[in-house]
Amino acid sequence: MPFKISEHTADLRVELEGRSFEELLLSGFLAVLEVLEIDASSPAVERVEINLRSCDREGLLADWLNELLFHIQTRGLHFACVEKLQIDGDELKAVLCAAKGGVKPAFEIKAATQHELKIEETEGVLHAAVVFDL
Repeated sequence: MPFKISEHTADLRVELEGRSFEELLLSGFLAVLEVLEIDASSPAVERVEINLRSCDREGLLADWLNELLFHIQTRGLHFACVEKLQIDGDELKAVLCAAKGGVKPAFEIKAATQHELKIEETEGVLHAAVVFDL
């Protein structure tokens, strides 16, 4: 799996990896679905466009994860796929396939924080550890 979940003092720490920044973001997408125990096999009936801008990659990663959490926990969406994911400098544009209704996450995540968030590259693979506030 492109992510590892570990306990982190009353929070949740998720370690992501990817061969590119886009792949790192996709790993974050998969990790959020896994942590919240969201079933991604439902047929998508809605497309969700996400447009974000941040001053650095760490901020963009945290904003991406928080946007996913917003749609899942506030709008009741469950995502089936990432149809498009494009990074252009400090901007992220994505189109997600989603189904609405019936989503009951295993628990609530308040936010992906930037606490200790740093993207590092080792032997051509990007790594990031994200701490979620529960």
